[in-house]
Amino acid sequence: MTVKLLGYRGDGSYFLNDPALELAGLRDGPPGRVLRGRPAASVRTELERLLSSPLASGRRAFDVIVAAPKPVSVLLAVEPPRVAAAVVALHARGVEVVVDYLCDEGIHVAGRPAAPLVISFTHGVNRLWDPHLHSHVVVGARDEDGVPLDARSLRAHAAAADGLYLATMRDGLVAAASRAAWVDHRGAHRVEGIDAGLVAAMSVPRSRDGRIERGGAKRLPSTSDARGHWDSTAARAIPFAVPVVPRGPSSTIDEHRFAWSLGEGLVAGRDVVRAWAIACTFGDSAARIRAAASLVAPGLDAEGRRAAVAVRATRAVRVLGARPRDPGELSTWEDGRRSVDAYLQGGHAVGAAERFRATSPATLLAVARLDASLAAKGLARREVGRTRRSIVGPVIG
Repeated sequence: MTVKLLGYRGDGSYFLNDPALELAGLRDGPPGRVLRGRPAASVRTELERLLSSPLASGRRAFDVIVAAPKPVSVLLAVEPPRVAAAVVALHARGVEVVVDYLCDEGIHVAGRPAAPLVISFTHGVNRLWDPHLHSHVVVGARDEDGVPLDARSLRAHAAAADGLYLATMRDGLVAAASRAAWVDHRGAHRVEGIDAGLVAAMSVPRSRDGRIERGGAKRLPSTSDARGHWDSTAARAIPFAVPVVPRGPSSTIDEHRFAWSLGEGLVAGRDVVRAWAIACTFGDSAARIRAAASLVAPGLDAEGRRAAVAVRATRAVRVLGARPRDPGELSTWEDGRRSVDAYLQGGHAVGAAERFRATSPATLLAVARLDASLAAKGLARREVGRTRRSIVGPVIG
């Protein structure tokens, strides 16, 4: 996951003492930004206020780490400053998406939405000075009234926030860097033109047991230090294979990936948000994803649960084709789904509607009625084997 949630018990010096010079000229303003709080107050003042009321456990805040996928971070090292700055701005927008979602859905006190102080600090390197675009989003452990936040709710929504952030990055990278970004068939994030060997060379090494080698105490590079390290690393990188860009963005989700991400059993609204975000192969905006999730699983609040099999709607997908990403078109698709459900409740086989093969006059009549109902909504059954439209998204290499 690129969104990780940690407890924070420090005094804020870790954030305030890092000028993040590696992003000088690329980041809009200083490393710290007040995202929720008094807009006219300084970052230092608001951070001191945020940390001033520790819980009995010693926790003063939550450190929500939002990190760009490694191929995106590598763009800081290989792109000219103008493009690298656009990538940093895209990351900042993704961080705001995370904060908006968590404040709307995941940050609660005593069962109600809360409004804590939130401050972000954006950096561009790890401890080994490799490009690592990330933000520490510091969320106060109490709301403005001093009531402790519900840590369980915040943690439960982290995965959905992660999905929204990554979808935002994939969706915006074409405009920011003129490069496509997508999720491949293994679930890894790829960026057009970024070689796997370059990504490996600029990644934190791991020991034989798989643990990350941290590289000792944190050192603060100057702008020239960071650039020199990036240039020398890129020069030494052994090229592998540049990922082949798959077919362009589809207007529909990848239904197989959606079903896999959703899993089995009972799911909550946050699970649907996460799965839908992952199923948008080339990404999408957070607003469209959240709107789509509310259409696919209406009425699912923080406490509600629904069977994953009902949300997957496999039989309706077989008849109508993959669900569209656009919320307006999806609303029409959901109307069609209800027509398909009515057809199936009549005891007729999904195969007859899917493959245009009726086994009895009654089923033939039911299929004709289904066609009429769908036509009234501007829909039609998916023609298996006779159309380019597919339930499964493009095969990605």
